[in-house]
Amino acid sequence: MPDIATVDARALFTVDLVDVYSDMKEAPKYFGSYFPESIHPTKNLSIEVVRNSEKIAVDVLRGTEGNLNTFSKSTEKIFTPPLFDEFFNLTELDLYDALYTYQSISGAMYGRLVLDVAEKVKALQNKIDRSYELMRAQALLTGVVTLVNGDNINFGRKAASLVDLAATAGGYWSAAVDPFAQIQTMINFLRTQGKATGHVYDLTLGDSAIAALYANAAFKARQNLFSMRLDSVVPPQVSTEGSVYHGEITAGPYRVRLWSYPESYTNASGVMVPYMTPEYGILLPEKPHFKMAYAAVPQLVDPQAGPYVGKYKMYEFTDQRKAIHSIGLKSAGVPITTAIDQVVTFKAV
Repeated sequence: MPDIATVDARALFTVDLVDVYSDMKEAPKYFGSYFPESIHPTKNLSIEVVRNSEKIAVDVLRGTEGNLNTFSKSTEKIFTPPLFDEFFNLTELDLYDALYTYQSISGAMYGRLVLDVAEKVKALQNKIDRSYELMRAQALLTGVVTLVNGDNINFGRKAASLVDLAATAGGYWSAAVDPFAQIQTMINFLRTQGKATGHVYDLTLGDSAIAALYANAAFKARQNLFSMRLDSVVPPQVSTEGSVYHGEITAGPYRVRLWSYPESYTNASGVMVPYMTPEYGILLPEKPHFKMAYAAVPQLVDPQAGPYVGKYKMYEFTDQRKAIHSIGLKSAGVPITTAIDQVVTFKAV
C-alpha cells in the first residue's frame, strides 16, 4: 500500500477508529436482554411508579351517585447514574510516533495503528459493560446496586420477592419437594403483585441450583412421563449473549423456559466471580418492564453542535507537561427495574 501523508492520516484517524471499534466483539450481556436501552440528555434520570389494584366495578342503582375512585400517589424516583471514565495513553503505542512525528506513514502501518487503538477502546467499553452487567445482576438478585464511589441504589423490592425456599416454601430442591408447585407460586406473585401478563416466563438458575433441579425426585419423575409431554428439557444450547438454554418445563398453566448463565468477571481483588450466584434462581416474565438508561456524561459543550448524547462518549486529551496523548471512554448508565414486582429471586440450594 502507498504511503499516506500524516497530515491527512491524522484527520482520518478518529473517523476510521470509530468505524473499526464499532464492529468489534462485545462483552456478555444476558441480563441486558431484559433491560431495553434508553438514552437521555440529562444528568439525572427519573421514573414514576404506581401500584394499581385489580378491583372490579360494582353496579349502582340508577339515579344514585356513582362510586368514587381514588388512586394512590405515584412514586417518583430520581437516579444519578454512576460515571465510568476509562482511558489509556496513545503515546505508549509503538506506532504512535509514525503518525504524529513523521511526515508520512505506510498504509499497512496506519491500518495496524487503527486496529490496535480500536481493540484497546473496545477493551475499555467491555470493562464498563461488565460493570453494567454486574449492576443488572445485583438489581435482579438483591434489588440493591452497590457502588464504590457513590450511594447504593436501592429499588425497594418487597420481601415476598426475595424467597428462601427452605424458610417459606417447604424446602430446597435437594429435599423431597415439588419444584413445579414452588415455581407456580412465584409466578402467581409476578401476576398478582407485578401485574405481569402472558403465560411464558424465564427462569435463570445458578450452577448449583440447576444441578439440584435435575437431581430432584419430582423433576426426574416428570421426565419419565413421555406421553404427557409436560416438559421439554433439551441439551444445553449456548446463546450469543453468554446464557445457556436448557428447554422448557410447565408449572401449572404456565410455560417456563430454563436458562443458566455461566459467565464470570474479575473483581478488584483479581478473583473470578460469577454474575449469577450459584445457589439462586431468578424468575421473570418474558418481557419485564425494565430499562437500561444512559444519562449525559460531563463534557465541554460546543455551542455550535450542542451536548453529545449517547451510551459512550469517546474523547482525546493531551497533557503537554507530562507529554502524553490519551484516548478515553465515558459512560453514565444505570439499570432501572421500573416494575419492581416483576422479578422473584429465590435461594434453591
